[in-house]
Amino acid sequence: MGSFFSVKQERLSKESLRFCEYGRQIKGISSGVENVRQRLWEMQGSMKVLSRQTAVSIQTLYSLAETAKLMGNALGKAASQYVSTEKSILQNGTNTENRHEETSQETADKFVDDGSWWSEFRKFIHWGTPVEEDKIDSVVFDDEGDYGGDQGDPQSQWGFWSEKEDLYEIVKEHYPDYSDKEIAVLLRRLNSEGCSYVSFLNTLFAAYEGREAEFEQTFGFPMYKDGDLNYNELLVDYYCSTDNHIPGDDGDMIDSFEDYSSERDGEKSGYDIKKDTSGSGANPEEVIYRAQRYLDDKGVEANIVTRTDITTENFQEFAEDGYVVINYYDGPIQDINGDTVQFIDGGHAMTITGVTSDGRYIVSSWGEKYYLDPDQGDMCYTYIQFE
Repeated sequence: MGSFFSVKQERLSKESLRFCEYGRQIKGISSGVENVRQRLWEMQGSMKVLSRQTAVSIQTLYSLAETAKLMGNALGKAASQYVSTEKSILQNGTNTENRHEETSQETADKFVDDGSWWSEFRKFIHWGTPVEEDKIDSVVFDDEGDYGGDQGDPQSQWGFWSEKEDLYEIVKEHYPDYSDKEIAVLLRRLNSEGCSYVSFLNTLFAAYEGREAEFEQTFGFPMYKDGDLNYNELLVDYYCSTDNHIPGDDGDMIDSFEDYSSERDGEKSGYDIKKDTSGSGANPEEVIYRAQRYLDDKGVEANIVTRTDITTENFQEFAEDGYVVINYYDGPIQDINGDTVQFIDGGHAMTITGVTSDGRYIVSSWGEKYYLDPDQGDMCYTYIQFE
């Protein structure tokens, strides 16, 4: 149906056409660059002249790409603002503190990869605006190897030299009657909803850095395994210990239908969690309850709260005494150049590891380093302080 915001559609359409025209110009110039590149290959004697022509073409292409990017971002922000505002009015608003995170590398429809040759070329030659980073000093986020834990890694383990057997044994400690096939389903479900679990465990590993013996004594697993941080074993144990646990009137209880979806799973009477590969995620309140429950069981004291007042300007103040997990909704994850790498359609939890000089968060997600613009998407924060 129509709405007040539909009056903006004509203006947005005109801007969209301008954006498309820039795209056509970029395509034409890129073809010119490719032709020059071919001539460089075939006519070595004209190398200097052709190199200058190539440089001019590339610079023009770069300027057009930047202009198109600015126009696209402005248009996207405007459209996003109208859509989100309209949804808010029609649906009486949405509280981010009650929304669930559910993202995974399997749900490809939730991600938009910028696989353009221009984006890849800029990354390859490190061409972009220099960005300074102020990051947490931790072996967990040191740009060497994995950048934090990866919720999808446990399900990807296979073969003789993998962690598969060890991880399956951990699951069986919690679910003795599970078959190998049912364990595989559980690990796929972890991949689909495990962002809130792994983002919390990132902070745990960072807090215990330099206290490896205490870590193993407390959690029952070595902090390192084969030279790498032992994310997977602790992640599987934490997930199996707390998933679907919620506070009840008489204490802790398990919501057997938390992951049920009528669209995916059919009739509720026939639902079987052992066959369900897609989880529902967890909202910040559930995340705090499950993290606190796990730590209490291990004898670890911590203060975990939801906050809405954290910004890129004051993040370092909070990071001095604790760790921040961002609960991010309906917005883009970026690379260092500001290009969209993935779009979060729904919610996703990530560990904030620092801030940039251009006002973005640095985050750990799926074991990789990414960036978030706080002016895009919705968000709230979970703040964790270990005693």
